[in-house]
Amino acid sequence: AVISFDPNLRPELLGVDVIKRICEPVLRACTVLLPSGEEAAMLAGVEDEIEAARMLLEAGPKIVALKQGEKGCTIFSSEGEMSVPAFRVREVDPTGAGDAFDGGFVVGLLRGWDYRRIGRFANAVAGLKVTRFGPMEVPTLSEVEAFLRATG
Repeated sequence: AVISFDPNLRPELLGVDVIKRICEPVLRACTVLLPSGEEAAMLAGVEDEIEAARMLLEAGPKIVALKQGEKGCTIFSSEGEMSVPAFRVREVDPTGAGDAFDGGFVVGLLRGWDYRRIGRFANAVAGLKVTRFGPMEVPTLSEVEAFLRATG
């Protein structure tokens, strides 16, 4: 089975040590880890998000897809590291962008796409999401495909 894990950490609710203890077995079992830079740093116990993602890859996941907001994402795997830039869009509401990215990433992974295509697709889903107000206003597959065709 493919197990994806977006830690969605809330250190204000649980201490960092408790969070790390809870997440450790999930990190070992998951196929793909989908953290933000702050979450990666917290889980790895280091400040630099890139170093943190590299450390987390060693903890068990086969892929770490580091969400970097307006910078896009960096994908880490045994094959190496790949930065995939974000799309320039007019942001209306960032709520739900990380979850939209996650969904796009998993779609591409399950379809067997290469990492660059997966990253572009996930960034497009998140980019379109932020152009809409509300956490549940995500684009359809046809909207994402049209956006990707239009942006080259």
